[in-house]
Amino acid sequence: ATHCNTLQCTATHSKQVTEAEANKVQQELYAAKARKQELEAELESLSPLVEDKKLTRASLKELVDTYQRLDADFTSFQTRAEQDLKTASDTAATTILSSLYKVLDTFELA
Repeated sequence: ATHCNTLQCTATHSKQVTEAEANKVQQELYAAKARKQELEAELESLSPLVEDKKLTRASLKELVDTYQRLDADFTSFQTRAEQDLKTASDTAATTILSSLYKVLDTFELA
């Protein structure tokens, strides 16, 4: 394995890690949004069943409660994903600055 000991190498590595983390969170967010849309469409499609008396109001209420709980879970996930992206960005910046300080210290010693 190659060892990073230059500022540019460290910065590039930190950027790749941050981009990988950001991509992972964005993919999870996209999947969660797609699932939310599926649930909304499913809920919408149930209205005719209630009108035709094929689905009871109690069953529909249970489904709506489940949807609302999933919606709250999605909102929490979205908030957490945004925080994770910020943390990843802050971590990368800290790593780069730390590497820069090491390089500057080396120059001062020279």
